[in-house]
Amino acid sequence: MPNSLSTRRQALEDSFFKKEEARQISHLRETLAAKKNREELASVCGIEDAVVLDTLTRLEVGAHDVSALALVPLVQVAWADGSVDEKERAAILKAAKAQGVTHACHSHELLEAWLSSAPNDDLFTAWAGYVEALHDHVSESEMTALKESILGLAHDVASAAGGYLGMGTVSSTEKTVLNAIGAAFDG
Repeated sequence: MPNSLSTRRQALEDSFFKKEEARQISHLRETLAAKKNREELASVCGIEDAVVLDTLTRLEVGAHDVSALALVPLVQVAWADGSVDEKERAAILKAAKAQGVTHACHSHELLEAWLSSAPNDDLFTAWAGYVEALHDHVSESEMTALKESILGLAHDVASAAGGYLGMGTVSSTEKTVLNAIGAAFDG
């Protein structure tokens, strides 16, 4: 009998340590993948802020998704009133297509997820950090042109569903988001 108890104890210990080892290996792989993603993002975007890089990584934005980052302000405006109208969605998808974000790329999947379920505020904060990092890599005139382009597209999204026949009205919550987008460029 004592031999049987010893064998069972050993089997339980072996099982525990195998599970623990598998968990640690999985955690290590995730950590290494996140580190690699942060390094790739830093390289592609020029972002050096570890908090921004960690936030983007946690939000599953990779280096191959940088094109989707430019669409974050449009998504933010669309969700300002609590839901994304079909006309707002169409305006965002049109802007995405113009930037090369097509059905064939991961960025499009990410965009679809953002349009289906409102992203949390961390995404906009990470986008603002991205814009801040751009200041070190582009000229003032390029930054101004980018700001005007993004604000123009964001305004198109904001006005897509509002007003008479879809013309003209931008809600106060959308105006607040538009102001936050502009402030991110001035930051």
